[in-house]
This record gives sequence, C-alpha cells and structure tokens, in this order.
Amino acid sequence: GRTTAVTQNRFAAMDQAHVAALETFVRAEDWSGTIEIRSTLDANVCNAGVERYRELAGDHLRSLEKRALTDNSVLLTVQTKQSQIPIALAARTTLWCDGTAAVATYRLVEDAGEIGHEICTALAAGQTLGIEKIVVLVTGRDVATSGAAESAERRLERQGRFAELRRAH
Repeated sequence: GRTTAVTQNRFAAMDQAHVAALETFVRAEDWSGTIEIRSTLDANVCNAGVERYRELAGDHLRSLEKRALTDNSVLLTVQTKQSQIPIALAARTTLWCDGTAAVATYRLVEDAGEIGHEICTALAAGQTLGIEKIVVLVTGRDVATSGAAESAERRLERQGRFAELRRAH
C-alpha cells in the first residue's frame, strides 16, 4: 500500500488583514513516485448549506477576470451580484523539500470561475514535501484601494514564506 502522512496548518493573519496562509506537509511513508497537487482559487462557491434557504439564489459572485501572475501565482477577480463590490484574490503556491524549493512542474488550469495550478513533483519514501499557499484578498471597499486586482497583486508580491507570516501573526 501507499501510506501517506498529511499535516496542515493555516491562519488568517492578524497583522495583515488581507492575508491568509496554508501549509501542508505530505510524507511518503512507504512509497516513492510522483505526487500531483491541485491548488486553485474558485469563484463557484454557493450558499446551499441551510435547508430553509435552498430555494433562494445561492450564487452571489460573478467572475470578472482570471489570469496567471507568475509561474506559481494566479489572480481571480469577482464581483458580488447584488451590490457589485469587486473582490480580488491573488494566490501563490510553492513546494519545499528540506528548506529548498522543490523541483516541480506547474501547469495552469482554468475552468469556469476557477484558476490555479496542477503541480507535479517526485517524492521518495521517507521524504516530506512542504506545500505553502499564500492568499491575499482585497475588495473595492478597502481603504486606499483604487483597484482590487492591482492591490491584491502588489500585496502578494510583498509576502514571504509561511513561517515568516506566522511569526508576524
């Protein structure tokens, strides 16, 4: 069999109101091979969890723009359907092994309302892969924001690694 250990840590930063981070460790206990990670931003969310509200419209976002920013980062811009508030999310996903960037292949994936990457890398038995996803969220209602997308992109560029963000948190 393939025994795999998975550990996750995540937080919304207290020192930066627009930043959230997710750290996942995947350890191949008794196998070697290729591992594929899918990391996306998805605007296809729907409110359908409360039975009495299921008759109401549950989709509140309209996708406006989605694009790659770099080889490992993407931008998704949406707008609320009723109040027309722009919301931009920028995300960067990186892979690490023993403190150094893991050799990985990033393939851009785009579906309706979704953008991100499928990332492939090799993992040896006993080896642990660190996956870091840093996300910045900016709205058109944020103070001193002329454009949500541009602001999200700039803020993401300034973010460090997960451990650095957590220390400041």
